[in-house]
Amino acid sequence: MKTSHKVVLLGLTVLALAAVLGLRLTGDSLDIIPRFGGRRARATKQASLVDQHLLETARKLAPLAVTPDEQQFAKDALQAADHDVSLAFASALRAANRAPKPHNAGTQALEERIQQLEAEINADPNKLLIRTSWQMPRKT
Repeated sequence: MKTSHKVVLLGLTVLALAAVLGLRLTGDSLDIIPRFGGRRARATKQASLVDQHLLETARKLAPLAVTPDEQQFAKDALQAADHDVSLAFASALRAANRAPKPHNAGTQALEERIQQLEAEINADPNKLLIRTSWQMPRKT
């Protein structure tokens, strides 16, 4: 074996040992890295009406912050993501309130009764006062 081959072999052996040593020394730091679920993990969760992806990501990445600056950025990211989820929820709630409600026979009859009573009240407000004062129990 030539001397140049021995030098290359020695160099590759040193690099392999350095890689093994590096993995051995930093192997424990891999435990803090969050395990992100892929599409399959997300499909098994219950479907949400509000997208919470940003908040989940901020929560998973927050423990990785080490320096005070990174911790402040992580805190700001959590607050921004939480605010985003709150706005999305408020928007979905407003949209749900604006959507027409389904009517069936029971609700239709109740709506007609409410409209009839409102018309009676608007027609003669004094009649309502007389009726309620007559129905009120007397104090003894």
